[in-house]
Amino acid sequence: MNEYRMKIWGGILAALGFIVCMYLVIGGQRDISWFSFGRMLLGLGGLLSLLYIYNRGFNRNEKH
Repeated sequence: MNEYRMKIWGGILAALGFIVCMYLVIGGQRDISWFSFGRMLLGLGGLLSLLYIYNRGFNRNEKH
């Protein structure tokens, strides 16, 4: 039961992280400035890290 709850909370946190990262990327496109560019890069980095975390479980060389 505890492992099931951890998967649920992990999915909820990943979904919230995705929403925040998308907000940073889309919100960064409103203005043209270095600050907005930094926001978009921060959001992109967050999306790439979420993708890495998701794909880490499907690596054939790692043993979990």
